Amino acid sequence: MADTNHSVPASSNDRNTHINQLMERLQPLLEQRVCKMTETLTDTPPDGASRFCTPRSHRHARTPSAL
Repeated sequence: MADTNHSVPASSNDRNTHINQLMERLQPLLEQRVCKMTETLTDTPPDGASRFCTPRSHRHARTPSAL
């Protein structure tokens, strides 16, 4: 969720600095999440793996409750 207490950077240099700071904060979290997803996918039987490889919108569209 966006932090509404901070203003938008004024210059492109400020914007790039802000992007780099966000990437530094997010990268470790994203790497942890990808590792966890990879481990889960590795431990999932082949017939159950398709739910991990299908876009979320398609999975919901195929569920009986969405019909």
